Amino acid sequence: GETAQVHTGGLLQATPHAVGATAAPGVSRATLAVFMQPHFDDAMAPPEGADESRLLRGSRGELLPPGVPALARRWNRDMTFGEFTVATLNAYH
Repeated sequence: GETAQVHTGGLLQATPHAVGATAAPGVSRATLAVFMQPHFDDAMAPPEGADESRLLRGSRGELLPPGVPALARRWNRDMTFGEFTVATLNAYH
């Protein structure tokens, strides 16, 4: 989601979310996740002329639930997708 947010200049906004386990006994959850992403060395830059305030709307943490690291603290326009991925993983772990 955040990659699409950057690559569209904020036209698409990432949705922060987390899935928690159920407390009900005997209930399980199955998930099939499909991820699409750029190549590891592709630029994480917005389109030329993109309004950076639109891109970063809500990404400083003001709209995020506790524990979700803000995009503005993990991304800069000179990063590759791989560098952004590493920064994101480090922010969570």
